[in-house]
Amino acid sequence: MSSGPDANLPEVMNSEPIRRRHRLITRPMIVDTARRLFREEGYRGTTLEMVAAELGVTRAALYHWVENKESLLCEIHDEALDRLVGRFQAIQEADLPPGDKLAEAIRNHLLIVAGNLDAIAVFFQDEASLPEEPARRITRRKRDYDHALEALVRAAQAEGTVRADLDPRVTVEMLFGMCNSLYHWYQPDGRIRPKELADEVLEMVFGGLRPR
Repeated sequence: MSSGPDANLPEVMNSEPIRRRHRLITRPMIVDTARRLFREEGYRGTTLEMVAAELGVTRAALYHWVENKESLLCEIHDEALDRLVGRFQAIQEADLPPGDKLAEAIRNHLLIVAGNLDAIAVFFQDEASLPEEPARRITRRKRDYDHALEALVRAAQAEGTVRADLDPRVTVEMLFGMCNSLYHWYQPDGRIRPKELADEVLEMVFGGLRPR
């Protein structure tokens, strides 16, 4: 084995591309890749090696940014809820009648789901894989969101823009079920654009919610 000055040259040459790629990747890039793979392959079917391969780096390079696979799953769940709840809080505080707030809340939920299909798919498909503490936190945030929307339904019923004979909990669960199922079939770059989808769904929803 050579012990001359060039003995380690192949190792240096081989490691330089890895260091260069390492500098180019970012945590958002890793999360984006993991989100897509979790949706396509399932959380349990995806490994950090697969994420690294998609990014063109070694698994060791990921550890500069990512502690483990669970941390990516938790971040994707928090990200999905942040997007859903962020504008909803502004809608709650807006100077609008309750019925208009409810319509805007449904539109917001639809557009967020339609614009974040990978995140929403992972959110519902892999919720059971969350570690215990993050799972409790996510559940609390979801419950708070559900209750806030139920309060909007009750306010719209009191106002007379939503039928009083409908149970607010049932109404919210059915609305969420309809909106959240978009990740099964909707193609945002297809024939129906997100805004047109929201308009059509709102027309159907309020056709059933308005007092007769």
